[in-house]
Amino acid sequence: MHRLEARRRGPDRGRDRERDDRERDDRGRDDRGRDDRGRDDRGHHDQARRSGRDGPGETGPGPGNCPANGSFFCSEPFDCPDDSEFCGGLFSAFDASGCLRATCRDDSDCAPDERCFAASDWGGCVSSNFECEEFDRGECGCSSTDDCEGRYCVPRADSPPALCPAFDTVEACLAAQCHAFEFDGVLLTLTGDTCTCTPGQQLCVWQPNDATGAGGDPSAMFKVETGEVMVFSATYTEPPLGWESCSDPSAPPACACFTPGETPCE
Repeated sequence: MHRLEARRRGPDRGRDRERDDRERDDRGRDDRGRDDRGRDDRGHHDQARRSGRDGPGETGPGPGNCPANGSFFCSEPFDCPDDSEFCGGLFSAFDASGCLRATCRDDSDCAPDERCFAASDWGGCVSSNFECEEFDRGECGCSSTDDCEGRYCVPRADSPPALCPAFDTVEACLAAQCHAFEFDGVLLTLTGDTCTCTPGQQLCVWQPNDATGAGGDPSAMFKVETGEVMVFSATYTEPPLGWESCSDPSAPPACACFTPGETPCE
């Protein structure tokens, strides 16, 4: 299990994490009855936890303004770090308010204005099992299993309508309401000091925040999941989901094969 760093809400923020663990153990966390919280003795693997809700179709009320959730036992939403991607992003188990999102198997497990999103389909990694509980001082702490198989309900308006990279024709891409179809991308590889270009790459993409390709000069991006680098025929206002700009500090070495305003491999 991994412990998420949570900010303390009280004045004793300076105490170390070992004190937290001692307090949690002293309360007999593993021995206290689970039935009073709607859980059975199977712990992390009971169906309520898998569904992310207290029962089929139940959505609230929960802590603060959060929906009821069978894995969240804090009186207030999680106090998100000062990182816009930690809460609210598609690759997060928490929404922008710090509420733990409901897990899902498909869209039918989510509300009508939500869809089931698997971060791993787009190169992300989100745990499939979070558990949040409140300590005596009012701090909300969360732990998670070490996997990348999380599937969570996210707003339809902020998520892709389909697995866009699976479409290999412009007709299928646009019919699925994906944002753009790259007709002539150039795959860049770096072997030693030698750059190799493989043109003719075709790809259906979706951009977060309803952004669109801006046109103009080509731009280089890398695929988060594999690290492959591709020159797109346009400059995008925001990288397609699953891709990052070659200007990102984590860019792979093959990004060095691209110089803005120049044609690579010439």
